[in-house]
Amino acid sequence: MFLWPTTTKRITSHFRPSHRRDHHGLDIADPGTHQVFAAADGTVSRSYRSASYGECVMIVHSINGQTWETVYAHMRAGSRRVSVGQKVKRGQIIGIMGNTGHSTGQHLHFEVHRGRWNINKTNAVDPLKFIGTSVSSRTKTYKVKKGDTLSGIAKKYGTTIKVLQNLNGIKNANLIRIGQTIKLPGGGSSKKKLYLPASASSWRVYPLNKAPRKGNEKGFLNPAKFGGLTYDILANPQKDVYTIQTSDFGKVNIYAAPSTGAVIS
Repeated sequence: MFLWPTTTKRITSHFRPSHRRDHHGLDIADPGTHQVFAAADGTVSRSYRSASYGECVMIVHSINGQTWETVYAHMRAGSRRVSVGQKVKRGQIIGIMGNTGHSTGQHLHFEVHRGRWNINKTNAVDPLKFIGTSVSSRTKTYKVKKGDTLSGIAKKYGTTIKVLQNLNGIKNANLIRIGQTIKLPGGGSSKKKLYLPASASSWRVYPLNKAPRKGNEKGFLNPAKFGGLTYDILANPQKDVYTIQTSDFGKVNIYAAPSTGAVIS
């Protein structure tokens, strides 16, 4: 029913184990950068910094007439991308795994409540009983149209003919039929994304024909104003420099080394 809420499946603490009956969720942990996803369509009920939960988002869902609420806690400072009242979609990125609040190491604390969350956690249930697929395991497909070739489909989705053949059991790359469903690798898109955190009040962007250094700016983006900004990466012309398409400045380059707080995914 619910989507696995992050990009790693390493569980470090389960729901209400015998030695920790007051642990009302699931702890999922790994080093590195791990996006956090909305586990189902819903409405953000809370998006705030808690002394205990740290950077936290809560989402209310209505599924087959039943109200549920999910909790995503201890996220990275400044990584929350959603605000109270915002509608979110299943799989939408809402933050980055972190180590804020009452936390001794980077992890996502994930809770599922049958009904609304309350301070005593009386509606909490074991998330593992209600989680289905993960984002990475969702399979995207393409339906063959008149004039399609396997090479054309491979080029369109940034893969190779061989990968498509292996994934779909196609022996002859020249024999595909109209209406045939082709499985696509990696969710069907090879594009990486650039995330600029909400903690940044401004970020320089540069013309494509100028070096990305101070004084050559074409303008400034404002991630803080929008709770963080996400762009498709169109090119990577040099180390830590990426080409993106913006609504205000068109196609520009941006410097986004790991030290800046930007996240590439």
